[in-house]
Amino acid sequence: MKIFVYAFVLTVLSFTTGLKAQNRSRIPSEKPKLIV
Repeated sequence: MKIFVYAFVLTVLSFTTGLKAQNRSRIPSEKPKLIV
């Protein structure tokens, strides 16, 4: 059960982050953070 909840939260979190990045056009500034 915990794995399912974790996967669900991770999916929602990534979806929300992607949506925010698209709306704010912050993708270029957020990519370096993920790489580093």
